[in-house]
Amino acid sequence: MDEYQKRETEAVARRIFERRMYEPINRRQFVRRLGGAFLVTGLGGNLLAACGGDDDGGEAGGDIGGKLNMVIWDGYDDKDAQKLFTQKNGIQPQPTYIGNNEEIFTKLRAGGTGQVDLVTPYHGYISVLVESELLEPMDYGRMPNTEDYISNFDQPDWLMFDDKPYGAPYIWGTDPMMYNAKFIKEAPESWRDVEKPEYKGNVVMVDDTLGQIMVWGKVLGFDPPTELTQEQLDEVIDYLITLKKTQARAFASGWGDVADIMARGDAWISTGGWEAISMFAAQKGGDVRFTHPKEGDFAWTDSWCIPKDAPNADTAYAYANHMISPEAQAIVAKNLASGVVNEKAIDQLDEETTKIYPYDNLESVFEKAPNYDIPPREPTEGLTTLDDWNKAWERLRAA
Repeated sequence: MDEYQKRETEAVARRIFERRMYEPINRRQFVRRLGGAFLVTGLGGNLLAACGGDDDGGEAGGDIGGKLNMVIWDGYDDKDAQKLFTQKNGIQPQPTYIGNNEEIFTKLRAGGTGQVDLVTPYHGYISVLVESELLEPMDYGRMPNTEDYISNFDQPDWLMFDDKPYGAPYIWGTDPMMYNAKFIKEAPESWRDVEKPEYKGNVVMVDDTLGQIMVWGKVLGFDPPTELTQEQLDEVIDYLITLKKTQARAFASGWGDVADIMARGDAWISTGGWEAISMFAAQKGGDVRFTHPKEGDFAWTDSWCIPKDAPNADTAYAYANHMISPEAQAIVAKNLASGVVNEKAIDQLDEETTKIYPYDNLESVFEKAPNYDIPPREPTEGLTTLDDWNKAWERLRAA
C-alpha cells in the first residue's frame, strides 16, 4: 500500500468509526468507528478476484443491475469487497452516508420509501423501522449465503417479527475496556478498576451517550441497562461525573482520539472501547489491549434491510447476498476490523483479523456482551426515553 492509499484508508476508517450505532443526535458526539481499515495492507489478488468471480447474485432472481440507492454507514459499501461484483453485474451503487440511525428513519419517512433499496441499521433500531412499517420482510430464499450464517446471526430474535426476518446481519462488534499494557501488566477484572488510586489522572472517558450509559448502567447493577428509571439514569450520570472530575485525564470526542491518547501513554485505561482500537494503537507504537470485565458490556450488529417499495429490490437482494459471502466478509472484516457473520468466512480471515474474536466460542463473547435494544422512544411504565438519556448526558458534558 503506498502512502496515498494509507492516508485515504485512515481517513475513511476515522469517518466509519465516528458513525455507527443509533444515537439520534449529530455525531461527532456519537463516535463509533475507528479503523481496521487503517491497517489494511491488501488481502491479495486471489481473494479480491474471488470476491467478484463466480458470484453473479445467487438466487436473487429478476433483473440485476442499474442504480442501487443505499442509506448506509460510511464504509459499508466497501470498495474492495464490491468492486468486481458490481462491475460484472452492471450495478451502480448510490450511497447516502448516515451519521446515526435516526437518519434512516427520517429519510424513509420523508419520502424515501419507493426510492431507497437498502439500509443498514443497528440491530436495536430494526424494531423502530418495522413498527413504523418502513421495512419489507426479507426472503432468505433469494440470499443463498444466509444458509452459512454463524448460528448467533441466523434469524436472531431482534430481527424477527411475525416469524419473518426483517434484515440480514452483516457485521458486528462489542464495547470492551481498553488498557495500555505498558503500564497495566494484567488485564483489569472490573470496570470499577478505573476508580483505583493508581489510575488517578490516567483514565480516558469518551463522549458516547448510549454506549457509556449502557456499560455503566450494567456496572451499577441495572439490567437490562436500556430500561432505566429517572433515578437510575441520574445515578449513572452522577457516577460518571464523579469519575470525570476525580480520575479522568481526558474526555475524548471519539474512539479515534481514545486510541491516540492511549497509544501515547497519556491515559492507561478507558471507560469503553472497541476491539480494533488495539490494532489502531499498534500503528502508533502503543501496546493497547482489550478485555471484557466481569460486569460485561454490549454487542452491536448492523444488518442489510430492504425498505418498503424498494425500486430495485432484485439488485438489493443480490448485492446484500454478495456482501455476506465468505470472500466479501473476509475483506470487510479486515477493512473495518469487524466480526464476520458467515461461518465460511472464518477460514479466509488473516491471522491478525482472526485474533480479534474467538470464533470457536462466540457464546463466551455474547454472554458478557449481549445485543441490547435501544431505550424507549416514548415514555413507558416509568422508564426513561432516548431523549431523556441525551438530556442527562449534557449534564455530564458540562461537568
